[in-house]
Amino acid sequence: MSRTCCCCGTGATTGIRIASGWARTWCWRSWALIVRNDLVEKRGDYAEAGVPEYWIVDPRTSTVTVLALEAGSYIEHGVFSRSEVATSATIPDFQADVAEVFDASEPGRA
Repeated sequence: MSRTCCCCGTGATTGIRIASGWARTWCWRSWALIVRNDLVEKRGDYAEAGVPEYWIVDPRTSTVTVLALEAGSYIEHGVFSRSEVATSATIPDFQADVAEVFDASEPGRA
């Protein structure tokens, strides 16, 4: 479900199977919403806004990159592939099966 992100005001999806209170702690951007400069400019915008964590979903490589804010800039918590489970750097015990993330976005896939 897409809606305006409460953190950054973009059209980013603010969660996948998460409690509404968690939407303020991370920002999920689908590759379809990302333009080339998002990988650099949005990173700065999100850091300036104090978004503690955001995830980049890249269907070209079937990966999820998790970035965590540390000392005012983002560090890569991990790059997770289809065979892995992506974990949050800031939300204890939160994880997402990467294959399920991609399968859920493909018509006809469970």
